[in-house]
Amino acid sequence: MRSRGFTLVELLVVLTIAAILVAGAVPSLSWFIASSRTANTSDTMVAAFERARSEAVRRSAVVSVCRSLDPYAAEPAIRCSNAAGLGYAAGDWASGWVMFEKRGSTAAGTYQNGVDAVLQRQPAAGTGKVRLVLAGNRPGAAVAYDRHGTAASSAGTFSIDYRDPASAVLTGAARCVVVAVVTGRITVKRPVAGACG
Repeated sequence: MRSRGFTLVELLVVLTIAAILVAGAVPSLSWFIASSRTANTSDTMVAAFERARSEAVRRSAVVSVCRSLDPYAAEPAIRCSNAAGLGYAAGDWASGWVMFEKRGSTAAGTYQNGVDAVLQRQPAAGTGKVRLVLAGNRPGAAVAYDRHGTAASSAGTFSIDYRDPASAVLTGAARCVVVAVVTGRITVKRPVAGACG
């Protein structure tokens, strides 16, 4: 009568084959995670800009989306800022953003406490060695739309990538969100030669 089970040699062969398969799958899994995170974040950013645009038309007012180092700050402490801080480089929108209706007399991309109405808040993407980076090349900290749905602020391009923030070169998983100069129309593109054009 023969006993059931595996020999030590058979078990070692199966474990070796499994280790080879796992080692081959890890880079693909890393690519999938990076690609998914950049695609989801670009969709979130585009949705925020599109909502701001439609809210501006619906409310017949200026609606802005501005970068903030603390998007969940209490009403008096909300600040629109492109400055570096809390582990984020200057102009890195991964720190979060706030959408608001402009009701005061200050400029379109500035938040006026107690006057302007907050419509949406986007939390920070998180910090770390490898993380989401949402680098904007805009001079101001906000994208604003007027009551006609056209750009009330300067336009620009946002590069969205999942990488080490110390690296300036975009990975193949990156997306470029472009806000048109006059119309404020938003398009999403792939980077060319490691940069958003």
